[in-house]
Amino acid sequence: MRWVDSGDVRLALFEEGDPGRPTIVLVHGYPDTHRVWDEVATLLRDRFHVVRYDVRGAGRSTAPPDRSAYDFDHLIADLGAVLDAVGKPKVHLAGHDWGSLQGWEAIAREGIRDRLA
Repeated sequence: MRWVDSGDVRLALFEEGDPGRPTIVLVHGYPDTHRVWDEVATLLRDRFHVVRYDVRGAGRSTAPPDRSAYDFDHLIADLGAVLDAVGKPKVHLAGHDWGSLQGWEAIAREGIRDRLA
Protein backbone atom coordinates (compact mmCIF):
# COMPACT_ATOMS: atom_id res chain seq x y z
CA MET A 1 0.00 0.00 0.00
CA ARG A 2 1.08 3.55 -0.64
CA TRP A 3 -0.53 6.93 -0.09
CA VAL A 4 -1.74 9.34 -2.75
CA ASP A 5 -2.66 12.90 -1.78
CA SER A 6 -5.68 14.44 -3.46
CA GLY A 7 -6.68 17.86 -2.20
CA ASP A 8 -8.03 17.44 1.31
CA VAL A 9 -7.71 13.62 1.53
CA ARG A 10 -5.11 10.86 1.46
CA LEU A 11 -6.04 7.85 -0.63
CA ALA A 12 -4.80 4.33 0.11
CA LEU A 13 -3.51 2.83 -3.15
CA PHE A 14 -2.97 -0.90 -3.66
CA GLU A 15 -1.13 -2.43 -6.62
CA GLU A 16 -0.38 -5.96 -7.72
CA GLY A 17 0.85 -7.66 -10.85
CA ASP A 18 3.59 -6.59 -13.22
CA PRO A 19 3.72 -2.79 -13.75
CA GLY A 20 5.05 -3.53 -17.24
CA ARG A 21 1.73 -5.05 -18.27
CA PRO A 22 -1.39 -3.07 -19.21
CA THR A 23 -2.86 -1.33 -16.18
CA ILE A 24 -6.43 -1.68 -14.99
CA VAL A 25 -7.83 0.58 -12.26
CA LEU A 26 -10.70 -0.91 -10.26
CA VAL A 27 -12.96 1.61 -8.49
CA HIS A 28 -15.32 0.42 -5.75
CA GLY A 29 -18.59 1.92 -4.60
CA TYR A 30 -19.93 2.96 -1.20
CA PRO A 31 -19.85 1.63 1.47
CA ASP A 32 -17.30 -0.87 0.13
CA THR A 33 -13.51 -0.70 0.05
CA HIS A 34 -10.89 -1.86 -2.44
CA ARG A 35 -11.42 -5.36 -0.97
CA VAL A 36 -14.66 -5.76 -2.94
CA TRP A 37 -12.35 -6.42 -5.91
CA ASP A 38 -10.20 -9.11 -4.20
CA GLU A 39 -11.40 -12.06 -6.30
CA VAL A 40 -11.31 -10.05 -9.53
CA ALA A 41 -7.79 -8.79 -8.77
CA THR A 42 -6.64 -12.37 -8.19
CA LEU A 43 -7.94 -13.35 -11.63
CA LEU A 44 -6.39 -10.34 -13.37
CA ARG A 45 -2.99 -9.92 -11.72
CA ASP A 46 -1.16 -12.37 -14.00
CA ARG A 47 -2.21 -10.42 -17.10
CA PHE A 48 -2.52 -6.85 -15.79
CA HIS A 49 -0.99 -4.35 -13.45
CA VAL A 50 -3.99 -4.15 -11.11
CA VAL A 51 -4.58 -0.88 -9.26
CA ARG A 52 -7.21 -0.45 -6.56
CA TYR A 53 -7.73 2.35 -4.10
CA ASP A 54 -10.00 3.13 -1.21
CA VAL A 55 -12.09 6.08 -2.35
CA ARG A 56 -12.38 9.10 -0.10
CA GLY A 57 -13.97 8.31 3.23
CA ALA A 58 -13.71 4.53 2.75
CA GLY A 59 -11.31 1.92 4.09
CA ARG A 60 -7.89 3.34 4.90
CA SER A 61 -8.41 6.56 2.95
CA THR A 62 -9.20 9.68 4.92
CA ALA A 63 -12.54 11.44 4.84
CA PRO A 64 -12.99 15.05 3.80
CA PRO A 65 -14.10 17.51 6.47
CA ASP A 66 -17.45 18.17 4.77
CA ARG A 67 -19.97 15.93 2.99
CA SER A 68 -20.08 18.34 0.07
CA ALA A 69 -16.60 17.07 -0.85
CA TYR A 70 -18.08 13.79 -2.11
CA ASP A 71 -19.26 15.37 -5.37
CA PHE A 72 -18.06 14.25 -8.80
CA ASP A 73 -15.53 17.08 -9.05
CA HIS A 74 -13.71 15.74 -5.99
CA LEU A 75 -14.13 12.06 -6.88
CA ILE A 76 -12.77 12.61 -10.40
CA ALA A 77 -9.89 14.68 -9.01
CA ASP A 78 -9.11 11.67 -6.79
CA LEU A 79 -9.08 9.38 -9.82
CA GLY A 80 -6.77 11.84 -11.56
CA ALA A 81 -4.42 11.79 -8.56
CA VAL A 82 -4.38 7.99 -8.68
CA LEU A 83 -3.62 8.05 -12.42
CA ASP A 84 -0.81 10.54 -11.78
CA ALA A 85 0.65 8.27 -9.10
CA VAL A 86 0.46 5.22 -11.35
CA GLY A 87 2.17 7.16 -14.13
CA LYS A 88 0.83 5.27 -17.14
CA PRO A 89 -0.26 7.14 -20.27
CA LYS A 90 -3.40 4.96 -20.63
CA VAL A 91 -5.24 2.65 -18.25
CA HIS A 92 -8.30 0.45 -18.40
CA LEU A 93 -11.01 1.41 -15.92
CA ALA A 94 -13.67 -0.73 -14.25
CA GLY A 95 -16.16 0.35 -11.63
CA HIS A 96 -18.64 -1.26 -9.27
CA ASP A 97 -21.71 0.47 -7.83
CA TRP A 98 -20.74 4.14 -7.26
CA GLY A 99 -17.38 3.33 -8.81
CA SER A 100 -19.15 2.76 -12.13
CA LEU A 101 -20.77 6.19 -11.89
CA GLN A 102 -17.35 7.69 -11.30
CA GLY A 103 -16.17 5.87 -14.42
CA TRP A 104 -18.98 7.30 -16.52
CA GLU A 105 -18.20 10.77 -15.22
CA ALA A 106 -14.48 10.28 -15.90
CA ILE A 107 -15.20 9.45 -19.54
CA ALA A 108 -16.97 12.80 -19.88
CA ARG A 109 -14.15 14.81 -18.30
CA GLU A 110 -11.50 16.45 -20.42
CA GLY A 111 -8.07 15.61 -19.07
CA ILE A 112 -9.22 12.24 -17.77
CA ARG A 113 -10.92 10.58 -20.73
CA ASP A 114 -7.76 10.78 -22.86
CA ARG A 115 -5.97 8.76 -20.15
CA LEU A 116 -8.42 5.85 -20.42
CA ALA A 117 -7.88 2.96 -22.83
